[in-house]
Amino acid sequence: PEHLRKITPGPYRATKLWNEIVQQFRDGMVCRRHRRHLKLYSACFPANDSVDFLHNLLQNNPNIGSDVTRVQTLQLLRKFLKNHIIEDVHGKWGSENLADDNHLYRFSSEHTMSLNKQPLSTENKSNILESSESSSSMTPSPPLRTLNPRYPKCNVKPKILTEREIDQIWKDVTIHQIKKSMKLKSLDNLIMQHNINGGWIKHNATKIGKSGVVQVAIEQDLPYWALSAMTCLANWPNGKDTGLPCYSGFEHDVFKAICDFYCHGGNQSKPSTETSEPLLTYDLYELFTNILCLVRPETKEVAVETLQLCLMLLPPSNRRKLHLLLRLMAKVSTNPHLTHINKNMPTRVLLLHTFSRHILACFEEVYLDELLALKLVNFLIDHHKEVMQVPSALVNKVEEKLERMRKPTIRF
Repeated sequence: PEHLRKITPGPYRATKLWNEIVQQFRDGMVCRRHRRHLKLYSACFPANDSVDFLHNLLQNNPNIGSDVTRVQTLQLLRKFLKNHIIEDVHGKWGSENLADDNHLYRFSSEHTMSLNKQPLSTENKSNILESSESSSSMTPSPPLRTLNPRYPKCNVKPKILTEREIDQIWKDVTIHQIKKSMKLKSLDNLIMQHNINGGWIKHNATKIGKSGVVQVAIEQDLPYWALSAMTCLANWPNGKDTGLPCYSGFEHDVFKAICDFYCHGGNQSKPSTETSEPLLTYDLYELFTNILCLVRPETKEVAVETLQLCLMLLPPSNRRKLHLLLRLMAKVSTNPHLTHINKNMPTRVLLLHTFSRHILACFEEVYLDELLALKLVNFLIDHHKEVMQVPSALVNKVEEKLERMRKPTIRF
């Protein structure tokens, strides 16, 4: 329908929008007889009724958006009064003295518009006339017409969001999606809001390498020797061409080197009891352990969806390390050439017992802590391809909200 048409970017967009709103207001605003102080006034409307109507009209206009406020609507009506689009029932106009009350107004008989002709601002008239004359040999254009000189100069300006505002949107949308997925009214009992960093979420969603793993600065990345060792073991025995030395039992030493990095941060002298913070962080412990209630066959899809969202909360360097480790564990646990890394237990069991407590752990050791970690990591290994994907629904909702927030506003 005409009243919902999108005005595309281009010359005179603000003027076209002004004309459209004025025309819709004139066409749709109901005028009838009203009595004030024992006197009847025909074809008029109360100010508060006009605010109601224009506010609804602006909210449903795709060029304005639903975020427009009643105060902004009132300001626009005052521009109508100042420019003699409307006048009070006594014929007064020219000021912006219009309140949200029952004072009566009517449309000015002087104001006329033609939506069939291109609206032009008076300040651009000469340039357009010159252009018209120079192209007179081409297809004749419709007669030119200037705007009412009383129209105010108006601009359509998109809102420029700060990085802080953008990060907050990523944070708010992610929290909402997690609550929805877990069917919770609040996450306050699972994580403190100030521990959620919108900048990390944005980074995890947008800084993705060709391999699908988040990218980080060099100083935050795994050291080259650790990456080489993981590549070698993940592709064993075809990973011998990584440039590393190769000898009998070499794969055992590569595995120990990887364990040294993830369990002790590469510091072999560090006591085994002094481990660094787990990859899922202490702050997110309650959140991830609560997801375990969804790790059942009948709710597997919900568990994957929730884990996708919650893993977006990790610091980017943690997310990268976790993603690479889960890929490695999945490959090594199914590699027939690596079944005897440890003679006393199957490779998968060895991987779980070696790395689980360095993926999920509580700051203060709690009962069943290790079993909870084993259960979660076991699920993460089996579904690492799905859970480490950036959730498309989250990205779409953030983009939609950012677009709404950046919607242009009319300024006079």
